[in-house]
Amino acid sequence: MGIIHIYVGEYASYRSGGYAYEFRAVFIQFTLYNSNVELFTSLTFLLEFLSTTSIYPTVRLKPINFSTFTSISQLICTILYMIMIIYLMIIEIRLSFKEK
Repeated sequence: MGIIHIYVGEYASYRSGGYAYEFRAVFIQFTLYNSNVELFTSLTFLLEFLSTTSIYPTVRLKPINFSTFTSISQLICTILYMIMIIYLMIIEIRLSFKEK
């Protein structure tokens, strides 16, 4: 079947397709790395299109700093998180090539 992602916006909750009742959404997600401060930042841009032809933008930033771990469990969880991001990115790339 596949993985279903649910993303909660300001006006609706969206599944993998980006559609909800009377709403549409466009997602742009990426991760940035700043080597000067060893900081990863996960960014999600969301544009919600309502049925009233209004557009509502939302930006979410999630910083991850690898030098602030206080326990080995935090390090393991972060490594698993990065592996999951890479895995989901590979799935999305494969799906985008299948659609073409």
